[in-house]
Amino acid sequence: MRSFPRSKPSTRFKMAVVGRCKLTVLLTKRFMLTVLLLPNR
Repeated sequence: MRSFPRSKPSTRFKMAVVGRCKLTVLLTKRFMLTVLLLPNR
């Protein structure tokens, strides 16, 4: 199998989707931590 070029739209799209998913998870974790920590104070 020959390697695909990195400038392929599908690969770039996949990378963007993965990055967005990671960012969403990170924001959700931070939001949950904030919600859990605020009432304790």
